[in-house]
Amino acid sequence: MRPGLRLAERYRLAERLDAGSGEQVWRAWDEALGRPVAVKLPAAGRATTAERHRRFRERVVRAVRVDHPAFTTVYDCDLTRDADGRPTSYVVTAFLDVEDLAARAAREPLTVPEALECCAQIAEALAAAHAAGVAHGGLRPEKVFPTPDGVRIADLGLAGDGGPDAAGTDMRAFGALLAGCLPEGGDVPAEVADLASRCRSPDPARRPGAGAALEILRRAREAAEPAGTAPEPEPAPVPETGPETGPEPEPEPVPAAAPAAVPAEAAPTRVYGPPAGLAPAGAAAPQDSRLVFRVAVTAAVVAALLAVLTLLNRDATDGPHGAVPVPAAPTSPGGTVSTSPTPERGGRAEPVSVPAAYATLGRLQPIIDGARAAGEIRSDVAVDLNNLITNLRNDLAAGRTDGIAEELARIREKIDTRLRERALDGEVAARMTAVLSGGRG
Repeated sequence: MRPGLRLAERYRLAERLDAGSGEQVWRAWDEALGRPVAVKLPAAGRATTAERHRRFRERVVRAVRVDHPAFTTVYDCDLTRDADGRPTSYVVTAFLDVEDLAARAAREPLTVPEALECCAQIAEALAAAHAAGVAHGGLRPEKVFPTPDGVRIADLGLAGDGGPDAAGTDMRAFGALLAGCLPEGGDVPAEVADLASRCRSPDPARRPGAGAALEILRRAREAAEPAGTAPEPEPAPVPETGPETGPEPEPEPVPAAAPAAVPAEAAPTRVYGPPAGLAPAGAAAPQDSRLVFRVAVTAAVVAALLAVLTLLNRDATDGPHGAVPVPAAPTSPGGTVSTSPTPERGGRAEPVSVPAAYATLGRLQPIIDGARAAGEIRSDVAVDLNNLITNLRNDLAAGRTDGIAEELARIREKIDTRLRERALDGEVAARMTAVLSGGRG
């Protein structure tokens, strides 16, 4: 492989990130969706047979079934040809623009509380994977990435075919990782030091499971916190004000209505630009994630105020015990947008909460990406749906709410149409429809 090579007419390789031995790891640019990705291939010079690719794809499919946020998202998995024309498997995952645990520990050793927190998150993720019958197979510090949102673990299930003691092998690797995170001469709890020793035991019977390791680390982490203290809540973000007007006064508390909050899924992730020299000519620069987040939070605040005004006015419409009226036209960016009235709804419009719509769209994309990696949705259908969702989320974040309800209905119609065309799996279609109907999928 070489820089500039395009895989599947879509993923343009930019920079090789591995040390040149073992598997190839490339930073690449997804030209279809305009985002950075990581592309991973077998070692150079090793042709992929049909049987080897089948086993590789099966491992990827099992891995994407594990439901835990610590594992990096898999976007695609397919067979291509290298620069010499030899067939080779590849997998495309989310790109993490942060240093791995090995680099972090080399730059500055972790404190005991940091090591306990980091390793507890790893143990929790391993427990979820092992419960689903999936082992990592290649756990080491270079596969772990501490981020502000928690630990991320790359390459779940890609290193081997598993076996009866695959989980035990993971735990031995975890023991080595835990021992490497703990500072030398630090005030390490005795039970944690014993845990690291037992995990590294050559006797598989002595190694604890990931769930047991998690409980030990949780207890040690709680004991390490100073007595009588609790983490201070983060201050609520407020809209920025100009230098002339000064800060806006805090609103009076209104006990009658609960403020609308942006769901956790709605918080936009960091947006990275294209690799140098690979962005299409005239392409717009990606938005700064902090600006997008401020817009989303401001939208939620506006939604709360609109809800209060609606409650205060209900006596003049439906009476003291009637239903809250739904606006007949789209409201401001943080409020609700309305679908068209239908006889089934009694001539009234159904509201669509903007923060809820943003979160719904965010839950759809992992379903689509996982289904594409598993071969459960046709590639062009996945790209089309992801483009619709990405554009719609960008509109919501920028405060453009006109036609949002119609676009959501359009996505649902596309799902139904593609299902009839057998371009996606029925279970995948049902999960997406459930999310659009307000469920979790």
